[in-house]
Amino acid sequence: MKHYLLVPVIFLFAAGCAVPPEQQNRLQNQVFSVKQVQKKQDQTLRETQKRLAELEKKLQEMDRESTRTVSQKSESVRSRQADISSRLESMRIKLATLAGTQEGLQRSLEDVSQTKQKHSEQLSAIEQRLTGLEQDLQQVISQMGIETGQKAGESEGKTTSADREEADQPEEITPDFLYEKALQAFNNREYKEARNLWADMIQSFPEHELVPNAYFWQGEAYYQLQDFANAALKYNEVIENYDEHNKYPAALLKQGLSYYALNKNRAGRLRLEQLIQEFPDRAEAKRARIFLDNR
Repeated sequence: MKHYLLVPVIFLFAAGCAVPPEQQNRLQNQVFSVKQVQKKQDQTLRETQKRLAELEKKLQEMDRESTRTVSQKSESVRSRQADISSRLESMRIKLATLAGTQEGLQRSLEDVSQTKQKHSEQLSAIEQRLTGLEQDLQQVISQMGIETGQKAGESEGKTTSADREEADQPEEITPDFLYEKALQAFNNREYKEARNLWADMIQSFPEHELVPNAYFWQGEAYYQLQDFANAALKYNEVIENYDEHNKYPAALLKQGLSYYALNKNRAGRLRLEQLIQEFPDRAEAKRARIFLDNR
């Protein structure tokens, strides 16, 4: 800019012989004014550069101060991170449990309608079996010549009205009866009948002390049928609602194995590690360690 302003002035001086003295003086004054302006501009530029340098220095000091502050607070930050990590791990375990049981939910809902339909059939079958047992018992008694309470002179096999009324009354179905029948069916490898009988017991006697056992053995029946999703669902009933029960460690173990059978290895490992951590001396924990070591 400085050179562009001086070019026309120099040109005029070069042609000074043709310019009057008054005009030459005016041009000289203009050149002087331009130089003064440029001088001020140069001074302003130097001051601006100086201020920029000071600002840069302050920014560097602020950056160092910020680094020191972060370093001082890092310990509390790490403590909070550890707490958050612990909470996240707990959430991952619960999410894994939900992920493992969600697949069996649809099947379970379908089984509900089928179970309701089978309830009446099962009760009818039980009554028929009881009637058959009573008849067999009566035949044995008759063959052995044991008195059955008949009046003297009545022919063998003839029943009184009181006997008929008593025979018409169905035997009371108790939770212990249903539980034992289910366990007998399970031992006979009749797993579908066993799970349905345990379902009947839970539905009819939800507050009974054997309900946690019934849930666990339902899971065992599904496990034997290789329906691992529903097995995990039943084991989870024990885990979520009966964590003080003696079946709780076994439910942790079998749910973890069910997840592995469903190729949900992450969920299975978390459940088995939970078992080992909570019950390190139990036989179930030993089995879990052996299983994980062989993975």
